[in-house]
Formats: sequence, structure tokens, C-alpha cells
Amino acid sequence: MDKTATTTDMPASARTRRRAAWELAAFFALTFALTWGISVALLAFPAQVRAIIGPNRPLTASWPFFVAVYAPTISAIIVCLAFGGLAGLGALAARALRPASVLWIAIALLGFPAALALFGLGERLVAPGGQPYIDLGALAFHAPTLLLASITSLAIVTNGGLGEEPGWRGFALPRLLQLMGPLPAGITLGVVWGVWHLPAFLAQGGLAQSNFGLFLLSTAAMSVFMTWIYMHANGNFLVAGVIPHLIANIIGDAHVLGRDTDKVQAMVTLALAALVVLAWGPSLKGRRLRASPS
Repeated sequence: MDKTATTTDMPASARTRRRAAWELAAFFALTFALTWGISVALLAFPAQVRAIIGPNRPLTASWPFFVAVYAPTISAIIVCLAFGGLAGLGALAARALRPASVLWIAIALLGFPAALALFGLGERLVAPGGQPYIDLGALAFHAPTLLLASITSLAIVTNGGLGEEPGWRGFALPRLLQLMGPLPAGITLGVVWGVWHLPAFLAQGGLAQSNFGLFLLSTAAMSVFMTWIYMHANGNFLVAGVIPHLIANIIGDAHVLGRDTDKVQAMVTLALAALVVLAWGPSLKGRRLRASPS
């Protein structure tokens, strides 16, 4: 075999996998460089940043902060243009318009809240009269109110979903699926997603009081759940990414988790991911029935 063969001599599947790997490497490198680089500047050199953005503007309302928060989407756009031009960017945008069934839209909306509701009902049956971990009233009334307010005020744009999901589930997930199966792809992306949040644990407020290890378990498990939806929602990242991401943020804002937030969220998301894998298998698309012996 000629060892000097170029990539054009490789099988199409191998070329596709190699391109996916390079695009992923560029995406992850740029995403972390933007978020972690800006976070270091905001945390270590606040006076210098204020000199640039103005003394009266809060750091969390400045353009560097928003670049750091929206880095996954910004990076996806840049890498798409760099590797595929306008056609590559159009392919990313098209993933948001893929048709998805009402069933999977409903699962994206209600899957995580339903898991929390079952946990809340279960704890009341097991230990009636105790202090509950899940506030079912906040889940049933406060969370839907906040969701409606987010949608009507277009806060959906700033509440995590659209700032991140075109990158995580729109760009990275389909390329990870070219390199590995759905379950390892979901777990891998969830771990990367969780580690990307590390600067928020170092700043005052936000996630500073949270347990990073439990948070990492939660993002990995939630990513499996979202990958499961992605596999059945025709690769629509609005359904598989933006909606579940927004719902998780709304539930946090509504204070549905009354105490031991990190532990309960990790338990519920892990149980949800385990149920998906047990019911649908590692392919996340369902278990094939074995053919009956002839």
C-alpha cells in the first residue's frame, strides 16, 4: 500500500469521520478559549475590563460577558463558516427547522418536569410529613408561569438555550455521532458541557455555591436524555437542545428543588438517563426484536 496516499484516496466514511474530528477539535478549542479566556479577564482583571466597557456598566451586562456565555453558538457559526462557508452555516441553521413529531416536542417539554414530579410524589409516599425535596406547587404553577414569561418576553434567547444549543446539540452532537455511538456521544458531550461551566463555579453568585462533581453528573445524564430526543426528533436541536435546556433553567429559577438541590438534581437526571438506556438500549433508538427461530 502506498503510505503517501492523500486524504482524497481515503474511503468517504473515513474522510467524513476525519473532517468531523477536526471540526470538533476546532469548535471545542474556540469555545473554551472564548469562555475561559474572557472569564479569566473578568475575574482577574475587573478594573481593566471596566476601563474598556465603562465604569457604570455591570460586568455581567457587558459585551465580554455575553461573548463568554454565547461562546458555543458563536464558535459553531465561526467553525461552520471556516470549514463549509455559507453552505455549512446554512446546514447548521437547517437543523433547527427539521420536522419533529408532537410526541417528541412534548417529551422535550415535559420529560424532566415529569421525572421531578414522580420523585416528589414518591418522597411524600415514602416519608409523609417530612420536609420535601421537591416543591410540587412551584413545579405545577410557578415554573409554567416563568416559562410563559420567558417566551413572551423573548428571554428564551438569554436563558441558556439559544446561547449554547446551536453549538452543543446543533454542531457538536451530530459530529460526535459520526465518531461514536449515541450513548457515549451523549455522555462525552455532557461532560464537556459541564466542564465548560467551570468558571461559573469560581465567580461570586451563580454556581459558586454548587457542587461541581454533582453538577457534572447532572449535565452528563441530561445530555443522554437530550441525545435520546435528538435521535427521535430528526436531529432538530431546537427540540432536543433548546427546549430541555430552557426547561431545566426555568425549574432552577422557580426554586422547584427546595433543598439539597445539587444532590436531588443529580439523582433525578441520572434516574431519567438510566430509564432511557434501560428502555431503549445504548443506541437510544430502541431495542431490535430478535427474529424468531425458523
